[in-house]
Amino acid sequence: MGSTGGGSDSFHFGAFFVLLSIIWLALAIVMIIAWVKIISREGYSGAWVLIALVPLLNVVMFLVFAFKESPAQRELKQLRAWAASAGPPGPPMYGGGSAGYR
Repeated sequence: MGSTGGGSDSFHFGAFFVLLSIIWLALAIVMIIAWVKIISREGYSGAWVLIALVPLLNVVMFLVFAFKESPAQRELKQLRAWAASAGPPGPPMYGGGSAGYR
């Protein structure tokens, strides 16, 4: 006598909630994979991403990574210093250089 179809509304809400949960989980997985790749590319362990999931500690981690010299930057600086100390490359010396052109 007074059926308004309330069961149907709760079914739609439940299906909508499940759909949103699946989308949120997929986006979270993609973001975690991206974080691991970025952190690994800079020379750190991908396990640092787990700290990003801890409230307040993630802010500290962000600030440390933002202002600390990364292993990749350190290696680049060492390679540039080595290249500068070796001097600029000169022309190749074949068969004694210019001694044969007198």
